[in-house]
Amino acid sequence: MELDDFKQPWKDSTEKINPLNINIMELIQNKSYGPLAVLKHRFRKQLIILPFVMLMLMFTLSKHHDIFSDVLFWCYVVICIMMCSYFFFSYRLISNMQYMEGKIKSNLEKQVHMLENFSKWRLIIVRIVFVAFIVLLEILMHYQQEPSLAKWHAQPFGLRIVCYAALFLVFYFFSKAAFKYKYGKHIQYLKSLVQQMQ
Repeated sequence: MELDDFKQPWKDSTEKINPLNINIMELIQNKSYGPLAVLKHRFRKQLIILPFVMLMLMFTLSKHHDIFSDVLFWCYVVICIMMCSYFFFSYRLISNMQYMEGKIKSNLEKQVHMLENFSKWRLIIVRIVFVAFIVLLEILMHYQQEPSLAKWHAQPFGLRIVCYAALFLVFYFFSKAAFKYKYGKHIQYLKSLVQQMQ
């Protein structure tokens, strides 16, 4: 029993000082070119850009009508808050991963898995929101007339459906490609590095 008590601390200590693990951790946590640095920079960039876009939208829409009674405006606000929340929590997660302690490999595996789940759900939610936004546009034409959409709503319903379907297909594949380029490939690279640890 006493021997077993010493085995786990010994395993933990060897994991911490394993040269391969140290090299991989240096590569992962490098603040200039490591996968964490790239992801952290992109999440921080989005956290800066999104509020700025929201302010610009408010300024633009306020010229035409009362934005605070506009359903579409509040939809924009909700979408922006959701996106900011995703980028904020992802940014915090990446920051924590840059200063890992204890059982490094097991902790990193959990964090990478969490980051993967965040990213997958973000992609799913973005597509759901896109569809919900289209449905909302169609519903609003019966209750709240948007001058900027008057010409669009004047088009035949069948034509609008075809255009919505084509737009969704383009958005579906574009969002997938954009996500992979900006975040997906770096998350997969990070995952492969963690798997190489001993």
